[in-house]
Amino acid sequence: MKPVFSETAPNEHEQNNEFLDLDENNPIKWEYTSAVGDHILIAVRSSNLGDAYLSAIGKKVAYLRNDLEEEEEISAETFDTILLGDLPKTVFDSERYIKRLTPYLSPNGSFVLWTFIKDLNLNNLLNLVITSFQLGFHVKVHRGNKWLGLKLQRTKDEAVNDLSETISNLIETLNLHDRKNIQSYEKQISSLLNEITVLKKELVDAYKKEEKLLQQQKKTDKQTKYLEKRYQALSSSKLGRLTLFYWKFRKRRGNR
Repeated sequence: MKPVFSETAPNEHEQNNEFLDLDENNPIKWEYTSAVGDHILIAVRSSNLGDAYLSAIGKKVAYLRNDLEEEEEISAETFDTILLGDLPKTVFDSERYIKRLTPYLSPNGSFVLWTFIKDLNLNNLLNLVITSFQLGFHVKVHRGNKWLGLKLQRTKDEAVNDLSETISNLIETLNLHDRKNIQSYEKQISSLLNEITVLKKELVDAYKKEEKLLQQQKKTDKQTKYLEKRYQALSSSKLGRLTLFYWKFRKRRGNR
């Protein structure tokens, strides 16, 4: 079953100025003002005010109308930004949900989501960040007052190069709110960062090995081309033809 995208904005009577009057530290305002591009999908709806705001500034807004868990076919429609609201609280398996929605994101698109610090499960959040990098996203962390925002930006770069830095920034951000919430995870985080360091070293070593093999292959190809040119030059000259005939004759006699 394909997911159904509706472009009929509900509650269109909501006033755009009500959204603009929201406090600058409001996570919903941050989420909707972070939407870039012309085609926006609201997968997890946060606010009628935000919907009206996007329509008012000329965005083409669509809404997810059925459960992605039932999806069997992929729609050809893609979106520049997919808004996920308070995803960690709203959706049980956030990682799987993002995996399901990734095919509907444009090549340079992004997911935008947030959650309140008091509702945060750090273990789940770390898994979400790691999964995002594995899917090829660059994760940007935004610190609000009592809430945390994440923007998952699609990138062609090797995302793992920034993973340890992102996790460090994430932990630093959480430390600024309440260190007690992460003390029980510090050992796990330290172990994870060590694993990332090892992985980065393995990637660098593999790259250097591959580069060395390519250089050797280029050298071999160059030598082969040189020998081919020598052979062609030899075979095209009179003396060369006689020489080749002589060695073929010697070879036939040797096989008798």
